[in-house]
Amino acid sequence: MTPLTKEKLTAFVKEVIVILEEDTTAGYLTSQESFDYIRLLLHASKHIFHKHPDYHEKVLQVTKPLIKLPSVKLRETKETLDRAYADIADKDAETGLRLPACGKCCLHYKAARLRKTDS
Repeated sequence: MTPLTKEKLTAFVKEVIVILEEDTTAGYLTSQESFDYIRLLLHASKHIFHKHPDYHEKVLQVTKPLIKLPSVKLRETKETLDRAYADIADKDAETGLRLPACGKCCLHYKAARLRKTDS
């Protein structure tokens, strides 16, 4: 059996990441599931290579850019919501509807839309 080189390990991890990204794009996995698999791979690497920390470091280098801090994920989610609310506001400006007084409350907004379509 040929020994595992750091280059082969890095190539393998990169191939796994490509497969996960393709499966996420195809809809077989959610982005959260893909992220969980990457974290699992990193966790397994820590245990498998506990006597060879330089190998674990290589896995860490490849997977680290894919792991997001909770604060970064929260900021991205907030930005996505803000864009969605801006789109809704634009559509409402065209139709004459407006966001409820509370700003972004979905229940009040849906009620306002229903009242508008009933009249």
